[in-house]
Amino acid sequence: MLREGLIVQVANSANRVHNVLHTKQKESGLRIFLLILAFSFVSFGQLQYKNLPKRGSGKYTFLFMDIYTATLWAEKDKPIYSTPLRLELLYKRDFDGEDIASRSVKEMEQAGVSKGVLKEFKSEMFKVFPDVKKGDRIIADFDPKTGVTFYLNSKKRLGQFKDLEFSKHFLNIWLGEKTSDPKLRSRLLGE
Repeated sequence: MLREGLIVQVANSANRVHNVLHTKQKESGLRIFLLILAFSFVSFGQLQYKNLPKRGSGKYTFLFMDIYTATLWAEKDKPIYSTPLRLELLYKRDFDGEDIASRSVKEMEQAGVSKGVLKEFKSEMFKVFPDVKKGDRIIADFDPKTGVTFYLNSKKRLGQFKDLEFSKHFLNIWLGEKTSDPKLRSRLLGE
């Protein structure tokens, strides 16, 4: 359904551009068409996440301080990692990217992820996570075929974990049975 909508969108754009191509501006019309076509295919990846239903949301607090609000968009009637999902963290405070990565590593250790796996991917985690300010959003878009891709405030692509098992280990910080915050997990999963 999304692909059909995308094809219709590209076809409509092509018709508009076709009219431009038959004028004196053939070259610039072709450039416009190629830009529209490129934008349509690039944005298709984002569309699959924007159409997901909201599954749940909750606050994470530490020592009585609100740290972030987490929201999960995912299909409710399917196993959690069998279809695309989006996890968004809306930060309530400023944090250094290194602190975010360090805390993520600790959470994964406590959940039983092996030291060998963490050693293999630790440097990637420290590269991906930026410093955040209050109001910033880090978004993790998971695809069961390509892993998890991270964005800052829906605009800036931060990086990707292509290894599917590591992607799941990372998301299990919030969604796994061994999470350090089972109440937040329940809220996210809509239980």
